[in-house]
Amino acid sequence: MSLNHGTFLHYATELGYIETKGNYHVGIRAPYIDANYDKQHDADFSKDPNIPTYISVDIDVLDPAYAPGTGTMEAGGFTTRELLSILDGLKNKVNVIGGDVVEVSPPYDTNSEITSLAATSVVDSLLKLMIV
Repeated sequence: MSLNHGTFLHYATELGYIETKGNYHVGIRAPYIDANYDKQHDADFSKDPNIPTYISVDIDVLDPAYAPGTGTMEAGGFTTRELLSILDGLKNKVNVIGGDVVEVSPPYDTNSEITSLAATSVVDSLLKLMIV
């Protein structure tokens, strides 16, 4: 696997540069993870809700129909409603201390600014998670 903008976190984690607890990234391209690894990750995620957590959301996790204004579109992504539901489901389960939304590219967006609107909704959800 080559190093690129979608694999840097995989390599940084593998090399021990990033602590995996309290560090979650949504929508970043990564090597295929099998179901057993995914289940283990979910179990680790729910073990300690007191771990300070930073959430970074890559807007291209959304299907291009919901976020055309990004540099790396990929079909089959979440709807905006699904992503917001996932984030809202973290309330009282995760100690969110910060977050960001990346890969929003207004020049590629539609005239209705659908990607920017989706990103604003994600930021709103992240802010709500930080309010105790």
